[in-house]
Amino acid sequence: MVGLLSDNIGRKATFLILLSSQIVILIFLPVTINNGSFWGFLVLVWIATICYGGGFGMIPAFLSDMFGINNMSSCHGIILTGWSIASICGGLAFTSSINAHIKHGGKPYDTQIYFINFMWMLVLVIIGFLCCLFVRSSIRDRLFPALPGQIMRMRIFGRVFRMLWTFDSARREDSECASASPTENSRACLRFGKSSRRLHFEYLDKEEEQIEWEEYLMLRAVQNRLLQEPNT
Repeated sequence: MVGLLSDNIGRKATFLILLSSQIVILIFLPVTINNGSFWGFLVLVWIATICYGGGFGMIPAFLSDMFGINNMSSCHGIILTGWSIASICGGLAFTSSINAHIKHGGKPYDTQIYFINFMWMLVLVIIGFLCCLFVRSSIRDRLFPALPGQIMRMRIFGRVFRMLWTFDSARREDSECASASPTENSRACLRFGKSSRRLHFEYLDKEEEQIEWEEYLMLRAVQNRLLQEPNT
């Protein structure tokens, strides 16, 4: 099921869905335990198992898309090594916290110590989600040209999101953005700061991204042609 989803919406988008699902699960697990909801707990654990197995099975395809089939095996070995280390360290940390709780007079069936473990697991999953946002999973994402003043760029569910500083032209772009109709201006026009230097966010649609990509390819073609010409 997860593999079919990744074939339709992409590997990175599927990983983001799996990680966001795990974040929701770790938030609501303590709630179901406090309420004594057995079926709620069972459903959450079942969904978490799907996320775990689906993400594990999707890694080879993700690596093949990013680094090629010839490099997949070595990259997969590194990931499996890290996965194994994380499994051992996570299990030891979980068990040691429960043992310390019992050593200080607590009971093994006290739910509070499990809630604490859920919290540090939640922090790790959130970190993984944020790291996944910055993964450039295609050649276009890696070669996509950066604009002057660009701070960061990422692809979120198929569309390019970028953050940059705008300078002298910020006021003119603000007026253009305000006067344009929604059909004429589909990118986000959010800016913060002074008119001479503003923090600017853009969320490009497919057409705008394609235009910038074709301009980049034309520029690269011209540069390559100039480099191949003999010096006169």
